[in-house]
Amino acid sequence: MPRALSGYRPIRMPMDMRVIHIAQKIKKELPLTSTLEELAAEVGVSAHRLRHLFSDKLGISIKSYTLWARMRRAVELIAHGESLSVVAHDVGFSDAAHLTRTLKQFFGLTPSFVARGMGVRML
Repeated sequence: MPRALSGYRPIRMPMDMRVIHIAQKIKKELPLTSTLEELAAEVGVSAHRLRHLFSDKLGISIKSYTLWARMRRAVELIAHGESLSVVAHDVGFSDAAHLTRTLKQFFGLTPSFVARGMGVRML
């Protein structure tokens, strides 16, 4: 055992585990019900620090990441045949029209295109 451990060198990960935790929580907790302050407190930093840490490590603001997660979930639900009003509510939009406008701006796709299953696959 000592020989096995003597050659051990930990891998340096440039990613901050706090950022990974928050990113996973955002995707899991849609629509996001936690405030930025609550998310920051969960990982022991200020909201200001979390905002900078998130952007620095992922290259995207926490607000943009949250919108991306909402849009990704919306596309998946629409592709599986959910109604637009159900999808809008599930991902945190006030109504189907707002979801439709945002989907078009974000992906350049209409919900009907996604619903027809035109080979849209979210990775």
